[in-house]
Amino acid sequence: MRPFLSWARAAGLAAFLSTSNAAAQAPPACVAVSRQTIVACALARSADVAAEREGVRAVEGRRAATSVVLPSNPYLSLNGGRATDFSLQGPTAVWGVNLSQELEIAGQRGRRLDVASAERSAQERRLEAKARTVAADALLAYFDALSAVEEKRLADRLAALAEALQTLAQARVETGVGAPVEATVGRAQALRLLQARLTAERRVATSTATLATLLGHDPSRGGVSVDGPLEPLSGLDGPVAQLADAALGRRADLRVAEAERAAQAKRADVLRATRVPNPTLSLFLRNDWIGERTFGVGLGFPIPLPAPVGRTNAGEIAEASALGRRAGVEVERLRREVRLDVVKAAETFASWQRALGLFGPDDVRQAEESLAAVADELRARRLAARDALLLQQPLVELLLTHLETRRQLCFASVELARAAGLPLERGAP
Repeated sequence: MRPFLSWARAAGLAAFLSTSNAAAQAPPACVAVSRQTIVACALARSADVAAEREGVRAVEGRRAATSVVLPSNPYLSLNGGRATDFSLQGPTAVWGVNLSQELEIAGQRGRRLDVASAERSAQERRLEAKARTVAADALLAYFDALSAVEEKRLADRLAALAEALQTLAQARVETGVGAPVEATVGRAQALRLLQARLTAERRVATSTATLATLLGHDPSRGGVSVDGPLEPLSGLDGPVAQLADAALGRRADLRVAEAERAAQAKRADVLRATRVPNPTLSLFLRNDWIGERTFGVGLGFPIPLPAPVGRTNAGEIAEASALGRRAGVEVERLRREVRLDVVKAAETFASWQRALGLFGPDDVRQAEESLAAVADELRARRLAARDALLLQQPLVELLLTHLETRRQLCFASVELARAAGLPLERGAP
C-alpha cells in the first residue's frame, strides 16, 4: 500500500509541476480574477513559487552530477629520461607510461544517489509548501478585496442618505421648524457617513493594490478587478479530530521536515561508506635502461589512520546523525503544532459560522430596504432629522457587522483549509 501512495503523490506532484511550468511559460494576464482563477493566477505569476521551482531544477542538476559511475577521472602519467652507465657504450633512453583509476567498493555511488533523491523529495515538498502559502495569501487578499468592494457599495448608499439628512436638517432650520442644533447634528452625522465612504474607497484601493502585487502586477499602474461571491470555502465540515489526523498526511511543511530527516540519515550513510578505502587500479608500461620493456598491473590501497592523525569522518558522521535526530524532533514538534493549528482554525471557523447564523434570512434585506425608506422619507420631508438619526444608526451597524462577519468567515475558511492541508481552490496543489 505504501509504494502505491508514494507513486500517487509523485504523480500528483509531477502533474502540478507540469501545470506550473506551462503556466510559467505563458502566464495569464490576470487583471480580472474570480474564485475559479485567483489561485491559478497567483501560482503562475508568483516569484516565490518560481524560485522554489528553480530549486527543484538545481537539485536535479546535483543528482545528475552524482550519477557519474567513476569517483574520479582516470589519471595518466608519463615519464622519461636518460640512463648513463660508463661501463656501457652510450646513454640509453628510459620512459614509462602509467594509467590509474580509483574505484569504489562500498556502494558509495548508490548512497549518494539516495541522498540526491531525498534532497529532491525535500525540495519538491518545499515547492508544494510555498505554493500552498502563495495560494492561501492570494485567497485572503481576494476575499479582502471583495469585502472592500461590497463595503464601498454600502458606503455609496449611505452617502445618499447623508446628503438627504443634511439637506432636510438645513431646510427645517431655514423655515423655522427645526432648531439650529438639529442642523448641526445632521451635518455631523452626514460627515460621518461621508467619511465612511472615503474609508471604503481607501480600502478598495489598498486591497486591490495588494492583490495586484501578489499577482505580479505593478500596483502603481492600477489594481485588479475582483468578481465573485463573498462566501467561504466549502468542504470544511467534519470532526476536528478527523481533520487533524488527515492534516498529518497532507501538510506540506510536515512533509518537508520528514524529507529532511530522511536526507540527513542518508547523508550519514554516505559518510560511513566513505570510510572504506577506495583502491586504485593501475596499468603501467616501462622501458628500462637496457631497453627491456615491462607491462604490468598494480593495485594500491590507502592506509587509514586513526583520528586525530588521519581522517575517519567520525566528526562528520556524528554531525549528520545529530542533525538527523534534530530533524526527527522537528517532525514531532510539527505534528503537535499541526494538531493545534487545526483545533484553533476549526474553532475560529465554527465561531464565525455561529456569528453569521445570528442573522436571519431577511435581516439584511429588511435593513437595506429600511435605509432606502428612511432616505425617501427624508427627501419627502415626512421624517424629522432627529428621528432619521435614531433609525439609521442601528441599521448601518447591522449591515456593517454582517459584512465584517462574512469577511472574517471567509478568512477563517482559508486558515482552516491551510491548517488541515485541504485543497484551497481549483488550481491549488
